[in-house]
Amino acid sequence: MDALYLSQRILISSDCCKKLISGGILVSNTDGTIKRVFTSQEEINSYLFIEHGAEVVYDFGNKVIMPGLIDANVNICSGTDVEDFSTVTKAAAAGGFTCIVDNPMFSVPATTSLKNLKAKVDQARKNCLHVDVAFWGGVTGENNSELLPLAHHGVCGFKGILNPQDSFPDFPHLTKDSLKSSLEVLEETDCVLALKPDLEEQESSFPNDVKFKDYAMFLSTKPSSIEKIGVQLVLDLIKNHKMKIHLTDLSSAEIFPLMQKYQNMKTPKMSSLSYETSHHYLALNAEDIGNGKTEFKCSPPIRNHNNQSSLWEKIKNYEIFNVSSSHLPSSIKSKCLIGGKNRGNFFEASNGISSLQFSLPVFWTNCHKHDMTLHDVSRFLSYHPAKLCGLDKNKGRIQIGYDGDFCVWDPDEEWTVTKEDTLFKNKICPYYGKVLKGRVYATVVRGYFVFDVNNPQFDEPMGNVLLKKPMRRCERSINFQDDDLET
Repeated sequence: MDALYLSQRILISSDCCKKLISGGILVSNTDGTIKRVFTSQEEINSYLFIEHGAEVVYDFGNKVIMPGLIDANVNICSGTDVEDFSTVTKAAAAGGFTCIVDNPMFSVPATTSLKNLKAKVDQARKNCLHVDVAFWGGVTGENNSELLPLAHHGVCGFKGILNPQDSFPDFPHLTKDSLKSSLEVLEETDCVLALKPDLEEQESSFPNDVKFKDYAMFLSTKPSSIEKIGVQLVLDLIKNHKMKIHLTDLSSAEIFPLMQKYQNMKTPKMSSLSYETSHHYLALNAEDIGNGKTEFKCSPPIRNHNNQSSLWEKIKNYEIFNVSSSHLPSSIKSKCLIGGKNRGNFFEASNGISSLQFSLPVFWTNCHKHDMTLHDVSRFLSYHPAKLCGLDKNKGRIQIGYDGDFCVWDPDEEWTVTKEDTLFKNKICPYYGKVLKGRVYATVVRGYFVFDVNNPQFDEPMGNVLLKKPMRRCERSINFQDDDLET
């Protein structure tokens, strides 16, 4: 029999309808999809007492049921000691996420070849997945022969980096020439190419009196120009290639005039362009980062309050398409948070902020301050990331035929973030001690509870590996003998 989920506040969003209803959602117990949406108590009563339907009923009262959250920018770091599939998907489930998309870098192996994709999928399937996981393929300029096989075998798109400071041997950065050559290959597919566009052309030089624990001094070595240079390089190349380009991890509001100028060109053969920022750029600002607080270090860096206000204007005007955690875990040692002369050294500490589990309350706390609605939250954290990753035929909405993926939460409850709440592996987070608005009570994937605040012990993992079916253009471009990776 099927399961019925009831609430006085169910968030229904579609192209023609945005409303909160008091009603119910019926989820099939055979395939986990939504069979019916009830919009009144009369419909629910008729179904329960006349049709005698539903084996089990869950009534969440006044708590909000909204589409399950999707994060399209997560560094799971599988194959390393800082995170794994089990811990990160537990954290995701506790945060209301029903699907996350793994970045190709910062893992062993990096997702830069079909062989490595298979190894990563095997890792995921052998671990306990508590939510669904999809994968980005990597673009390095050195793996162009692998791009079409990766597209054929199920990556949701491709990602690359421009900054030499972010690269490492298994995942080199893209140069102007290597990006151009990769664009020519990817144009044969319908895949989106996501790029992290900050670009430091040379390593920062430090004055003799540099104060390594001083965040203001560190920030002065990472000006907005590092993003403007990278964005301009990308824009100069993509105007000659008709494909989907998505720019991620944008921290500076100064780059938006460049992108607006590109959008106004309207040339016959040019790429579509969308943008993404991260929660920490919207919630944290440089003025509040104390000396030695390296848990705040990320790339590009958190900038000042005025810049943050400008980013919120872009959010409110829907110029920014997507908001993500850009979850990147680190060890206490690599973050320079252990004793010794290097403690608190911003110049030596690793980049990255771990916050996936707290994304919803972090975003909602600040949305609330900027007069944004629950529908805006769903737009940025559910529907748009689903669309970006090609998952929008099954996820991102509460609609008949879609997966029964829900986040159940109380947007009015305030609570304080503590280390004890944390489910990702390394308990390093800049939000500890902060009072946030909005608490997740349950997360449902295809009709199954993967998180329940009243039952904090995780039951049988219900997450799946998601591999996209190839688009026709990609299928015509390649001919494989080896097709043993299921899609």
